[in-house]
Amino acid sequence: MLSLQNYFDVVGLSISVSILLTIKKIRKIDTLARWGGEEFILLLPETTINKAVVLGEKLRERLSRMDISNVGNVTASFGVAEYNSGDTVDTIVQKADDMMYQAKSAGRNCVRYIENENKYFVLEIFTLNSLGLIK
Repeated sequence: MLSLQNYFDVVGLSISVSILLTIKKIRKIDTLARWGGEEFILLLPETTINKAVVLGEKLRERLSRMDISNVGNVTASFGVAEYNSGDTVDTIVQKADDMMYQAKSAGRNCVRYIENENKYFVLEIFTLNSLGLIK
């Protein structure tokens, strides 16, 4: 069975570009990047957790409607975390990553998040899930 990571390595650029173009309908101040194999990271400055969760749901729905040649339908699991005073890059990425793994554990194709009182910025990490490709 082919893993999504191996698929990215084989067809890599074309599928990554397709997915990024689908997702790219975000604000100019947001930053989207591939974060390793099948994971992507989305930095959302000046965003509340509620707005980030809504965006995650919209992106998840948009991705699930994509039909990628030789793959079929792809779903995504999102983890969302807000910046807390004192967080480092590593701690906020870890929190979002933990939420993403909670989303995967909850059956995939969903959004999980940590909420707090700060409104500095929100970080979303998501991974693509594709039936028949994930080991």
